[in-house]
Amino acid sequence: MRFSSAGQADLSFGVGGLAELDIIGKAAGLALQGDGKIVVAGSHTYTSLSNFPVVRLLPDGTPDPSFAIDGVATISLDVSSAACGAMALQSDGRIVLAGHIENGGNTDVVLLRLHTDGSLDPTFGDGGRVCLPLMPYNQIFAIQIQPDGKILTGGSAGVPEVSDWLLLRLLPDGSPGPTFSQDGIVITSISGAFFPNPCRDVLAIRALDGRRHPCRFAFWTSTGEDCWKKRWMVAQPCSRGICRPVYTGCKLRRIRVGAGGRGW
Repeated sequence: MRFSSAGQADLSFGVGGLAELDIIGKAAGLALQGDGKIVVAGSHTYTSLSNFPVVRLLPDGTPDPSFAIDGVATISLDVSSAACGAMALQSDGRIVLAGHIENGGNTDVVLLRLHTDGSLDPTFGDGGRVCLPLMPYNQIFAIQIQPDGKILTGGSAGVPEVSDWLLLRLLPDGSPGPTFSQDGIVITSISGAFFPNPCRDVLAIRALDGRRHPCRFAFWTSTGEDCWKKRWMVAQPCSRGICRPVYTGCKLRRIRVGAGGRGW
């Protein structure tokens, strides 16, 4: 749904401000292209097989016929359980998806990259896919593309009962960034406290400009009642992952704002 800057339904979008598609599943990410087109990604499971559907809409909310098949790209993962947790657009328009897939009772981190036409990008990972079995239970909920093309993702890693906070940085080709915490991976627990599932969502990641600026993460628990924010120092040229808490107690929501102040 699209709203005007006054907070009312934008009647020029879809039908009465609402664009509906006949796709069963859950949306996980939305991004706006520079030309006003809208990209939405999510997860869908049908007959015990999971896939990631990606939709591109024209600025008026109708499917973009130049993207995949009638505006919808369906990426099959050949597993019974998978979830897309986040999506981001690169500066060249390519689409990066991040989430997790089932692997023998565990869940692995998975990232995929698509060309602007909706096809998998074979220059990324193995045929367009990167799978990382870090801990028995891994999830990704946020993603950001740095100005240098490196891919930063955040989520949780551990076991279903106790999960730590997870931060990954990959090179543009999908390989782990060796200058970030040596192997591109940072897993940290909440010091001095115990929470059954500390990281159930990541609300915000701020892009880096290559200098000593922080990348901030906001996490909440499975109850949704409490919130913690951590600052991950990702500095150049030393490029190491160091985290420290900076704020507690907050309530956050997701929103995307486009040209003219319209929101989704």
